[in-house]
Amino acid sequence: MSPEQPLRTFMQGWIQVAVGFHHWQQNNAVGACNLLQAGLSKLKDNLASLPGDWELKMYKWSVLIHETETQWLTLQTFRKENPNSASILPPCQFPKLKASIQE
Repeated sequence: MSPEQPLRTFMQGWIQVAVGFHHWQQNNAVGACNLLQAGLSKLKDNLASLPGDWELKMYKWSVLIHETETQWLTLQTFRKENPNSASILPPCQFPKLKASIQE
């Protein structure tokens, strides 16, 4: 694996999370859950392998990942409680990336 691969996969995870939140806003629960889950998996799997100064911010990245996972669990719970519902999804709370990773 190249040294850039963990960072590349980590960033792909954030892209999947962003698209997952977009699906959530569009009331697509299945797409949102699938992409949030895939993105979170990539984020968690690659967090410890981030290079250089990215590692220094690991705790702050962990907080963002936890916030995202909390939202994903909220959506999962909603889907389980409303399996046949075409109702509007609950509002999502986007993690605050810039505020969270600043030194």
